[in-house]
Amino acid sequence: MDKQLLFIAEIFFVSTLFALLIKYIIPFFAITPTINNTLISISLPSILLGILFLKRFSQDKNKK
Repeated sequence: MDKQLLFIAEIFFVSTLFALLIKYIIPFFAITPTINNTLISISLPSILLGILFLKRFSQDKNKK
């Protein structure tokens, strides 16, 4: 039960940090709305999650 509560607290903390980052820090950077910036911002989270899942999958596969 403690591990689940810790996991939920971590997710809440990271989500809060991202929300604060988006609201208060990101507006200071002038990003021009080009097609390249749009494609990067849309595809980057999927690519990062894919890399994370592949890394975790390979680690689990090596443990067996």
